[in-house]
Amino acid sequence: MSRLLTAQEFYYYMDNNFTWAPFFKITNLCNYRCAHCCERSGPDATPTFIPLADVYTIIEKFKTVKNTMPVAFISGGEPMMAYNTMSYYIPQIMKSLARAGFAVEIKTNAGWVLGDKAETIFKDLTYMSFKFPKTFVSYHLSLDKFHPQSHKTAMEFLRWYYNNDVLSERANIHLFFDLPETVTKLFVDLDQQYNIHLDLQAPQSQECAMVGANMFAGKNKYIKIEPYHGITNRGRASDNKIATRDAPSVVQNFGTPGETHAIAFDNNGMAYFDCAGDVVKTPYKNERGKIKQIEQIKKELFKMLYDKYISENTKYTK
Repeated sequence: MSRLLTAQEFYYYMDNNFTWAPFFKITNLCNYRCAHCCERSGPDATPTFIPLADVYTIIEKFKTVKNTMPVAFISGGEPMMAYNTMSYYIPQIMKSLARAGFAVEIKTNAGWVLGDKAETIFKDLTYMSFKFPKTFVSYHLSLDKFHPQSHKTAMEFLRWYYNNDVLSERANIHLFFDLPETVTKLFVDLDQQYNIHLDLQAPQSQECAMVGANMFAGKNKYIKIEPYHGITNRGRASDNKIATRDAPSVVQNFGTPGETHAIAFDNNGMAYFDCAGDVVKTPYKNERGKIKQIEQIKKELFKMLYDKYISENTKYTK
């Protein structure tokens, strides 16, 4: 039986064996109220967003963090809900990240594609690619039974992506699906309706997160297709008892050195690891309302994580 790590050993292990990336869960507001949502987001959520000033400060502080992965995530809820009241919000965050040297990964359900904000959002995303052509941008889409009209929204998003010659070649799509037949139908319909199809013989991209992605025929554009790894037992999925896998424990989550983990920041002023705010979390501002140093936030989270580590390992070794 291996001995348990001391607190000092645990901190050293966590601080030196993983890379860290900022994750902005900017709001709980969402146009959908999905049964599997691990965040309990929806249209009835409080329409609050992380203040832009907080985002700017966090980005600047993160640039000096040891073992930083220069990739930042923008998520929600649905991040594009910001366009209902602040059309400048998402473009400003993307500009700040690009100027700071971060790649940008946007997680969106793409439901807005069928709404009246689509033209504005697509215009902004196009401009960002034109303005910062060296910035890698990945759009994460969902193709599943939980998001209404996900087939149609994915079709329209991919048509914009494929036909938009202004987009930097460093933009790509990351598509998550629940059933193989949904992917098959998507690409059959893209081929038949829009003459868009994958070139499966083309060499795969070897750049950044596009490793393993397939190229669209006739375009220097890529899509990475990946199945869900199950529905995590958190949030509304737990309420509805539809989870297909347990939420990872501390031991499981941080067991493999070399992985990248996120430090997430939400619209409630909290910081936590990997969007798992129900595990360990701490305010990202101090008592004076100033944003803490990222290393201080990590230490506070490590302390709580260490307590979980001791608890879990004690339980497992009894």
